[in-house]
Amino acid sequence: MSSSPSDQRADQVCPLVIFLQMVLAWCGYLTRVSMSVGTWRDTLFFCTMAALMPVGQTTVAGVVFRYLPGSVELSSPMHPHRVEVGPFLDPHERPARWPGGWGYEAAWAAEFEGESSTLWGGPVEDLNQPAGPRLTAEVWLRLFESDTHQTLLSNRIGSLGGFTLGLDSHIPYFAVSIGGITYRIKGTQEVLTGQDVWIAATAEYTFSNILTLSIYRDGKLEAEESIPAALTTPYVISRPFFVGTEATGPEDAPNLKGTITGLLYAAVVRDYVAHPLYLTTVPPFDGSTYFGLPAFHDYGLEGFDLPMDQRIDAYATPIVQKFFLPHVNDAFIPQGTAVLSNAAGRAELVYVSYYHRTRTNRLETRRSIVVEIDAIRGRVRRTFRLNGLLATAHVGGIALVGEALYVASEGILERYPVPKYAPGDGKYVDLMPDTGGTKRVLSKASFVSSFEDTLWVGDYRTASQQQPYLYGYGLDDAGLILSGAAPVIYPIPRRIQGVDFHVAGGTVYVFMARNRNSREAEVLRFKRADLHPGAIFPWEASITFPHGIEDLAFAEDGTLWTNSESGTDYYQRTARWSTFYPFVYGVNISDLLVSVSGPPVSPPMSSEMGVQVFPNPAADQLEITYVLDKRSPVRIQLFDLLGRRAMDAIYPMQQPGNSRVTMGVKDLAAGTYFVVIDAGGRRGRQSIVLVR
Repeated sequence: MSSSPSDQRADQVCPLVIFLQMVLAWCGYLTRVSMSVGTWRDTLFFCTMAALMPVGQTTVAGVVFRYLPGSVELSSPMHPHRVEVGPFLDPHERPARWPGGWGYEAAWAAEFEGESSTLWGGPVEDLNQPAGPRLTAEVWLRLFESDTHQTLLSNRIGSLGGFTLGLDSHIPYFAVSIGGITYRIKGTQEVLTGQDVWIAATAEYTFSNILTLSIYRDGKLEAEESIPAALTTPYVISRPFFVGTEATGPEDAPNLKGTITGLLYAAVVRDYVAHPLYLTTVPPFDGSTYFGLPAFHDYGLEGFDLPMDQRIDAYATPIVQKFFLPHVNDAFIPQGTAVLSNAAGRAELVYVSYYHRTRTNRLETRRSIVVEIDAIRGRVRRTFRLNGLLATAHVGGIALVGEALYVASEGILERYPVPKYAPGDGKYVDLMPDTGGTKRVLSKASFVSSFEDTLWVGDYRTASQQQPYLYGYGLDDAGLILSGAAPVIYPIPRRIQGVDFHVAGGTVYVFMARNRNSREAEVLRFKRADLHPGAIFPWEASITFPHGIEDLAFAEDGTLWTNSESGTDYYQRTARWSTFYPFVYGVNISDLLVSVSGPPVSPPMSSEMGVQVFPNPAADQLEITYVLDKRSPVRIQLFDLLGRRAMDAIYPMQQPGNSRVTMGVKDLAAGTYFVVIDAGGRRGRQSIVLVR
């Protein structure tokens, strides 16, 4: 190599400048990020620790190292040796991402060829953490060959301190060496050659002298261990970083040896533990950068722009299943949702329709698509490109009827038969319409759903527009719209994005989705019997959902599926929405069957977590106790009788066992409220009364 890693160290900078940089970096970043998951006490602690750090080292917050092949402006300075970089033309992606195809961009990759291929780089200076380690290391790769020991991402030279994310006998491991002691955790499953894989590892040191190491693979926790450790502060993340490369020998002139044969799509190091919603969600493997994880919140490493995972909003909505929305890196915006259930009633396939909108607000430059997602694995199975009247339309809704999809937009319902799938079939399919199944309807056709023998299509209209309606068109035994039959027509509230029906306890319910404000959405619940041609009957309940909600679709087991357009390139980088929820997700029917007063009727209050609130009634503050069965962040919310959120607090990782928090409530109006606690996939509830 042309120069050794140690040659890259910068000259010493004025101590006062370094001091101010450290304090501003930590205080500024923690105010924006940690305050959402912690307290002012934590912020003051970290800022104080930053002020006490030795000079000559840098404090940072966010992504401290990134390698994106083909993207020099977003990558750390790198030193490759016999590493070939270019767009990876995967044969499975040929129809969409090869030259002459659908026009989607191919993901770039760096090709390593064993011991002769080495890569290293990163920040000029070492990086300080006031109380650490707290870090996340990630790689996206495809191996062509396996070996006994392979270093994927590391900052260790020989036996010196640092971390290593690697493979030991094909199984992921993560090791952190501090003060001559190495803490190590190993995964459970082999990484297979020829398959794309996303491996992430985290290290988190807590004030209780516990070091927790975790390994995630493809959005699922594979291994985790909490180890007693008394570590000194500050913790130094030393540079440089070695990618697919093992460094041995003297620190000032290490010997480098390549350890992988295969493709590396990206490598990232963060100086914090990444958001759990990010680490525990399956990527769609849609052929784009990061296997489909949103890439448009990658920024230069010099600023303080929040990384993608830290922008994800947390909501009280009890999500039972979620996937990252595919094709958002290709500038598509999700709209419609449809579901195919298996014999057990669970979603087997989830369909999402998209229209194309570039960051510069150009429309109709790509044909609209419908993506078929394997709901068991969370991966894209097929992507269909529309070729009918709605080929480039704003496809606001889709409904699955038999073996065909109805697509709604521009006053048209267009029927597309879905070809049967067989293993080995192509991933990208041009979908042709059934011209005999296409119908112009009275509605704007903003959304559509099917229930029993009726296709329901409706209008999205704002307050300045005419009254919106829901139209019910009868279907024959072949799933075609009955010819000549007049639709049933009901007025509906304004700004409705999607509607679907479900039977629970012998009652037919109607659920309607809309965005309540710029921060959250709501699903309104009606009884089918209360719909009336002459008036809008008041809804029974309003359930809070993530902002950006679109079309609705029920699986047979009662899981309501929908998606949020807030997690897309245009709405993030151009419209600058403050919310970010890049998922297609499902909510159980039991959490939609709320009483008129708001809280879910099932499961019963305080059925989990041993929630107790005292005093009750209360005036100024609440003492809330609960029991955790595993290490987890905790979210505590208060809802009033109308289901409106009155307070929301998120607490960082807490250890298993009894916990207690205090919440001030003197600014809330008198009345009955519900305390809802979410932690580790469990939920506890308790009603309280505030008096004045």
